[in-house]
Amino acid sequence: MDRELENLIFKLLEPGVFKTTAQLVEEFRAEYPRQWRRLEQEGEQLYGGSCGAYQQPATRIAQVLFNLAEEKRCRQSRRGKEHQWSAVSTGEQVHK
Repeated sequence: MDRELENLIFKLLEPGVFKTTAQLVEEFRAEYPRQWRRLEQEGEQLYGGSCGAYQQPATRIAQVLFNLAEEKRCRQSRRGKEHQWSAVSTGEQVHK
């Protein structure tokens, strides 16, 4: 599911439009309810009924965003404590 999850999250990113992690989590939940449920089920299997199970979808989405930034497939910026994400424009190079 990791590559599928990456592709779905990547589709939510737009060049020049920075979105917070929370915004992308909410967009993912609205756009891909079946995959959201699979992430919830994964959390339930890993953590039972604890708050970790509830946080699992958002945690996985954040992990994917950081991986995409590491692979230079998206741009990352930080404003205060919030991370923001944007797709890389065609022909643009992301520098670390």
